[in-house]
Amino acid sequence: MPIGAGKRYECAFATGGRGKSTVVTLAEWQPQELSFALAATQSGMHTLYRYSLSPRGDGTLVTLDATCEARQPIMKLFHPLLGLLMAKHDSRQMPLLKVMLEAEA
Repeated sequence: MPIGAGKRYECAFATGGRGKSTVVTLAEWQPQELSFALAATQSGMHTLYRYSLSPRGDGTLVTLDATCEARQPIMKLFHPLLGLLMAKHDSRQMPLLKVMLEAEA
């Protein structure tokens, strides 16, 4: 299946020293606009990660906008705290993406 909206990927990650995996869906794919979005639902939280790329000097600027929505009553109660924890965890995405992209260059 070619890359496009609706394509699903399994992603592995570590949190709290433990390995986990989740399935993410390519929710938006706009190669002409150099943007895409990944959606994931895990433990009652739905997160949408929107990435956009734009030329910047001799390189590329990558922008990430993440939103999360609690989908279970217990998660709605803890949403503010979980949002902060997710922001801390997700803050590692951009440096890791940079390392990965530069290794491919």
